[in-house]
Amino acid sequence: MKKYVQKLTVTLLLTLVGGMNAWAQGNRSYTLVYKNVEYPLDYNSSKQRWEKTGLSMKKFDEFWLLDEERNMLVGKDFSGSEDTDNFLTKETNQSKAVANLGSNFVIGATGDNLTIAFAPSTLTVEGLPTTKYTLSKGGEFIRVNNRNYYLDVTVDQETATSSNGYQFTIIDESGITYGIGTDGSSEVTNENNIFSLSCSEYATVTPLTIRKAGKYTFSINLGNPRSPSLKVEKVTEFYFCEPGVDEIPNKYTIFTNNQDGTYSYSKRITRAMVSKNYFRFCFSDSDTGGNYYGVPEDKVEISETNHENIPLSIGGYVLQIPVFKAGNYNFVIDNRSNTPLLNVDIDLFAYYLYVPDENGSPYYDGFTDNKDGTYSLHLAVTSTMVSGGPFTFLLSDYEDNVYGATQMYQIDEAVIYGSIMPTGAWSNHMFEILNPGNYTFVIIDQNGGDPMLKVEKEGGIAASVQGIPTFQDNHIIYNLNGQRVKQTHKGIYVVNGKKIVVK
Repeated sequence: MKKYVQKLTVTLLLTLVGGMNAWAQGNRSYTLVYKNVEYPLDYNSSKQRWEKTGLSMKKFDEFWLLDEERNMLVGKDFSGSEDTDNFLTKETNQSKAVANLGSNFVIGATGDNLTIAFAPSTLTVEGLPTTKYTLSKGGEFIRVNNRNYYLDVTVDQETATSSNGYQFTIIDESGITYGIGTDGSSEVTNENNIFSLSCSEYATVTPLTIRKAGKYTFSINLGNPRSPSLKVEKVTEFYFCEPGVDEIPNKYTIFTNNQDGTYSYSKRITRAMVSKNYFRFCFSDSDTGGNYYGVPEDKVEISETNHENIPLSIGGYVLQIPVFKAGNYNFVIDNRSNTPLLNVDIDLFAYYLYVPDENGSPYYDGFTDNKDGTYSLHLAVTSTMVSGGPFTFLLSDYEDNVYGATQMYQIDEAVIYGSIMPTGAWSNHMFEILNPGNYTFVIIDQNGGDPMLKVEKEGGIAASVQGIPTFQDNHIIYNLNGQRVKQTHKGIYVVNGKKIVVK
């Protein structure tokens, strides 16, 4: 009985499998209709699909399928809309085949030895080359997805202003040229143009023309394969250029795009940089030296009274802009009008932490200008920084003057408070931090006297200095807020640069 059941089960399975294969292939048949010629599709049992191999087709060739009842099966994409993904390329070579809806299937590129495969309702084209688009001036478009391609192009001033301007067409992988139809405008006039491209296979095309220098992004969209759209966007970038050999700028640093039509770049200009009469700069729209921006005459210089709404010239021979005084400068280019304007925020008074690195060269950390006569900086001193001895430092200002202490200070758990003075060079009057921790530095530069420095280890305890001196009229006394006082009460004061505690 058991063997009979097994035999029956095997027989049923074979019957079912045979029935499924018969159902899959059944009496169904499909025919490829291409250039008014019918090609029967062969059934591939291993892949369970109908297919036709060895086809050679050119770009834009159309075809459709007939079923055994002579119903026309045409294209419909997977999202349900028609005439979209029916444009079959190597990147997207599948489409739904439905009865009497949509449009014919369209080949996206010229290819030889193609295979048209149909496995229920899904049609695939195999062997197509990758779709490519190339600018006639050079440069291949980058594919973003199945329909969109882009290419960045820089047009220099000389080419843009020539008699013909910057003229270009677009060529695909099949050698077909795209441009503007004879009835369309062929000139890029604004910063954001959209063109419907014509194909040389159907009509005569006209090159597009750009007459304004700058960086552009070309974007191709294949929503309509026979007439793709081209979006031309002008991309503005600015680079800060410093003079180099033979007065040619050789250092480029990009501005920050503020996304509101302005571009900003901050730079610290030191006394050493202006020591050779002045520091000069200009701008460029390319990091390799494209179009230069400068001033139209040599009367323009950056100063405290001349730093707003300076018109910039572009291209040709432009003059670099001089800066005569050290300080912190924030350069802002306003590109919202036809003529870019330069505005400069000037902070001539600044302080920096001045610390030697392992090679003996100083590095800087900038203090924050609190706009009330004080400057602050937070410093985290690590165990590594004090492992080889105290962490030593001086201070410097915007003119690279070096400041030290009036006496050697060792900073441990204490609040250190005292005058700082120019030293001219590295000296024994450096500050020393003995232990790791978080420290707050405050420079008080008020009342026209020597700046004062307050260093506090967060969570530390103020050091105590015993004794109450006899104050005389010639003593200079400050409280811990950096204010000069004539009388003392209970608390901590700085008298003639020395800290004392009044109890």
